[in-house]
Amino acid sequence: MSKKKLLLSMVVVYSLVALAQATAPPAMAGEYPDKGIELVIHTAAGGAADVFGRSIALLLNNEGLVKPKITVTNRIGGSATVANNYLASKKGDPYLLMGWTTAPLVAVLRGTSTVKDPMEMTWLCNLTQDPNMLVVRADSQFKTLAELIDYAKKNPEKVTVAIPSLGGSEHVMVNRIEKATGAKFNPTSFSTMNSIVALLGGHVDFAFGNMQETGESLRAKKFRALATVGEKRTQFFPDVPTMKEQGVNASFTQHRGIWAPPEMPDYAVKFWDSAFAKLVETKGFKDYVKSVEMEPTFMGVEAVRKFIAQYSKELSIDLNELDIYGGKKK
Repeated sequence: MSKKKLLLSMVVVYSLVALAQATAPPAMAGEYPDKGIELVIHTAAGGAADVFGRSIALLLNNEGLVKPKITVTNRIGGSATVANNYLASKKGDPYLLMGWTTAPLVAVLRGTSTVKDPMEMTWLCNLTQDPNMLVVRADSQFKTLAELIDYAKKNPEKVTVAIPSLGGSEHVMVNRIEKATGAKFNPTSFSTMNSIVALLGGHVDFAFGNMQETGESLRAKKFRALATVGEKRTQFFPDVPTMKEQGVNASFTQHRGIWAPPEMPDYAVKFWDSAFAKLVETKGFKDYVKSVEMEPTFMGVEAVRKFIAQYSKELSIDLNELDIYGGKKK
């Protein structure tokens, strides 16, 4: 081969290599993630969702599972609609994550988000569930769940209950209890305080809250727990029976996990699937979950997608009954 032809061949080869490197996804061209990650939270700083997201971001970095810094940003408004729409606007972005729980999922189901089908989001994992308690003030006239429901049945819409947002966890819980018992409560929303603060202030008769919100007040005897809302008792208050154990055929389980924009690249999905599977096995994660009195319920990419498909159907029924469902009426 002449020197001229050899030189031409080398130019062609180097050009092809350069083109391949330029067009290859980060997982092929180098280590992914190779720059900072943004983790979006739909609530203001200091709330349960915010603390959860910041804790997960810190653990991922501290455990060495994600090398670039994960930065948490709060994009509040519209009961998670603002955060959801930001995520939807970043379709295919492998450097963006968001914490999900009931409110962001419900915002999609209500039709207030750009994305109308929750399965369009890239589901990465479920990490924990938050045991919720139905609580009253210690000085409440209601000593048992039966007393509360009996009074509400005899005095429709006289018993007030705090709900932070339409279609949120608390609103769904109210609907399921009313449906199971025939009682009729008076849901009351507070824009300047959360449900537990409203109950502490005596503005409502009862409220729902997770362990982070209710645990301290229960131990300080400021609250009385009338029921555990989930399917089973929580290990943190094992003496508090579920609603079903007390004859009320209703329950609700609040989950927390991570999702990403629609059409996240496969290489990124595989990375996060592995990272979260490793995270839940670390001592740091286990200690954190125990400290905030959550229950670990890990589901990876495939498992969480199957779970959400069914979970969304169940929530859609609640939203339809509350007349705030954005899809086709059931």
